[in-house]
Amino acid sequence: MNNDISSAMAPLMAKAFTTGVETTIAQIADLLGLPEGDPLAAVQAVVQTIEAWGLELNPNQSRGTFESARVLRIPEINSSSAGIANLIALGEGPGIEFKSSLLCSIRDWRRDGSLTELPALPGEVLKTLCAFMNSDGGELLIGIDDDGELCHGIERDLDLKAWDFDKWQLHLVSLIEGRFLDGALVMPYIRIQPHWLDNSPIAHVTVLQRTARSFVRREKTRPYEFFVRNGSRSDSLDLPSFYAHLQSRSGL
Repeated sequence: MNNDISSAMAPLMAKAFTTGVETTIAQIADLLGLPEGDPLAAVQAVVQTIEAWGLELNPNQSRGTFESARVLRIPEINSSSAGIANLIALGEGPGIEFKSSLLCSIRDWRRDGSLTELPALPGEVLKTLCAFMNSDGGELLIGIDDDGELCHGIERDLDLKAWDFDKWQLHLVSLIEGRFLDGALVMPYIRIQPHWLDNSPIAHVTVLQRTARSFVRREKTRPYEFFVRNGSRSDSLDLPSFYAHLQSRSGL
């Protein structure tokens, strides 16, 4: 098999090897110049090609259709110290957000050393993920405060729950799958990567833009909301603003 990347495929592959990119099997087949008329053969050729390039397609070809949206990316990626430092130096903006913790109030801990769980904190993380998917994607660092300083927030979460990092990450995944309108379909657009700064854990969460609109409940009892990025904020849109957003994204 010829593993050279064609000029048509190059832009897609460049994104696949960095943050990842939304695509379909049909789009890849078209970019590869595969003949029309035999979808099964096209699927097999696409899968063989992306495996030869060391990439993954998520969900894989056994789910969805030829035209279903999928995420193409490298299977594993490690956050580098330089990459994390660069995100922190850039500061919060349309594509970068910092959160001190997922569960524990860092304000209370800094004030008196207490470990206090705040039910609203997970919703603040989830709304950022939602806004990134409904905008242009982004990078979320959990364990970094608004000033760009390491705040040991995940350590306090672990102390609060007597968890290790793996259980903390599983809890975040459970929140995403449980509170997004279509959580199982949302997960391929989110990658959670552990990193350590000064021996303290942080989470680097990379979020891809998603063609389908994403809705999330900040709390179990709240209705679904639609968020977009507005500068360094994640704003909830009312119905008229939501329709205006759809028109702007579709170019109408």
